[in-house]
Amino acid sequence: MLISSKIVEKMQNILDYVAICTFICAAEAPVMMRLTLLILLVFAVAGCEQTVTVTVSTSPEFTISGTPDSTVLADSAYSFTPTLNNTTGNTPTFSIVNAPSWATFSTVDGSLTGTPAVGDVAVYNTIQITATAAGGYTDTLASFSITVSAVPAVPVFTLSGTPTTTVEAGSAYSFTPTLNNTTGNTPTFSIVNAPSWATFSTVDGSLTGTPA
Repeated sequence: MLISSKIVEKMQNILDYVAICTFICAAEAPVMMRLTLLILLVFAVAGCEQTVTVTVSTSPEFTISGTPDSTVLADSAYSFTPTLNNTTGNTPTFSIVNAPSWATFSTVDGSLTGTPAVGDVAVYNTIQITATAAGGYTDTLASFSITVSAVPAVPVFTLSGTPTTTVEAGSAYSFTPTLNNTTGNTPTFSIVNAPSWATFSTVDGSLTGTPA
């Protein structure tokens, strides 16, 4: 708050008038003299009506925020760029602690990007991104972790084999297909146009019999 020297001077004058009034009143001065002093006091107060300028300053803002993704699949792209609220007018610089080896970090905008390989499957803990600027401004994003997971294997369910296409009458015939099943589910087999002399298994898909 700024107060001019003129206002200070007039305030001092008011205090002087008050002191004089107190003295005269105590001395039982005539009524006319008391009235005159009162009028002078009013004019003195009126003369202090000046414009007072109050300057309010706020501290510049410098904060970093954002919520990084905590998981990524191997061979998939990862990207995070924090948000910086900077009203200082100073150019920020970013730094990082515990950056994953497969990622690239930008000191210009604080972005963390990269594509982890299958060999990078792991949990990367206590990653911290900090923004700083001239004037002692600094802020650090809450530490976070990134879990790199392996790509789930695609289930396999294939049937193969080469059945014998001929058999002599009175000779045994047998064929069992090969099933490659990684689904974890129990298979069931079926057949179309099975020979009347053959027996078919819905458990393993085998076809057996002896034609007459």
